[in-house]
Amino acid sequence: MYLKNICLFLIIISNIFLFSGCETKKQQLEKKALIELVPSAEITNETARALEIDYVENDYAENENIKKIRIKNISDFNLSNISIKYNEVDSNKNIVSSSENFLQMSLMPSEVIYVELLCKNHIDDVEVITYNYTFNENKVSVDIKNNKFTITKIKKETNDIKDYDVLTTSDIYKVQDNKEDNVYEIKVKNLSKSDLGNIKIKVAELNEEKECIKVNDIIAYEVLKSLEEKKLQIILSEDAKYTELIGYSYDNISAKANIYIDKKIGKVNINK
Repeated sequence: MYLKNICLFLIIISNIFLFSGCETKKQQLEKKALIELVPSAEITNETARALEIDYVENDYAENENIKKIRIKNISDFNLSNISIKYNEVDSNKNIVSSSENFLQMSLMPSEVIYVELLCKNHIDDVEVITYNYTFNENKVSVDIKNNKFTITKIKKETNDIKDYDVLTTSDIYKVQDNKEDNVYEIKVKNLSKSDLGNIKIKVAELNEEKECIKVNDIIAYEVLKSLEEKKLQIILSEDAKYTELIGYSYDNISAKANIYIDKKIGKVNINK
């Protein structure tokens, strides 16, 4: 009887650890899925409409030409190379001009970015008519006005980000001896064997809800030599509650190419 109870106890304990391990593995896979695009996911009539776009009240009373929109990724996959096309209309809803805006960051599921559009004079409002994005090997264009979408196959990326992700960065920290409260710094180090030029660090400012309200480009105006480390300064807006490093770009002098590292979705873009 005693031996039977011990065996029963061991079985219960084993099951507890087994289920605990499964739950941990599940959480790890869910977290990994936020970084990696899901190859098996398919674009359908429902999932193609991946963005929710809302028009936000103008916060700039002194400049009525600035219009603001809120864009949210309502899909289950990561979106990159996002752009919107919009019309600028007058008080009679006549189209004055049309423009295109390219978002400066990729959006993971449920992420939000606020976009400011600087319009021409005498513009009453803006109307987003189409938006575009890239997902896996698909370039998707959604025509909001005519309720249509098109999918174009693009060349599969074969570049490994590990071969190009050559900068290490510190956390963004406040400059204590500066008179201004919103001056921050970030340390950047070149781990490659090559000298890198035209370095731009992209930092997103987030509000209390961790929605992106602004994207800053921090520029290093000098070449960063191999294994060299530098401090770069950034001035944040008063509304920034959090910051996030979303990516960086540089010129690979020897390869004669501009490299962009998208830290959000773990991808590399090479422009020669």
